[in-house]
Amino acid sequence: MSVPDPNLKTLTGFLGILQTYGQIKGWKNCLTIKDIGSGVNYKKKGLNKLLSILTEGKATRLVLTTKDRLLRFGAELVFSMCELFGVEVVILLLEENLSKLAEISDENLL
Repeated sequence: MSVPDPNLKTLTGFLGILQTYGQIKGWKNCLTIKDIGSGVNYKKKGLNKLLSILTEGKATRLVLTTKDRLLRFGAELVFSMCELFGVEVVILLLEENLSKLAEISDENLL
């Protein structure tokens, strides 16, 4: 009997939130980078891909569901890189955004 990976369910939920938000904003050409693993592992493929995209100037916006989805420690360094390269950072699940996101979800279910 296999036990489902709880991280996969969480990841799927977060991907849905990101996709819905992007559609509502009308954003095109979005790239989703996903990793499953420790938030303290700096050798993840997705993190390295993100860093490459940032340093090559290929990004205009970084959208996260929560700050800790990027890295448990060190996210501020990536945010500083975004600022340096002119990349907007959007974090959806801040306290002030929770009620807005709930409204968006409710509207899409109707």
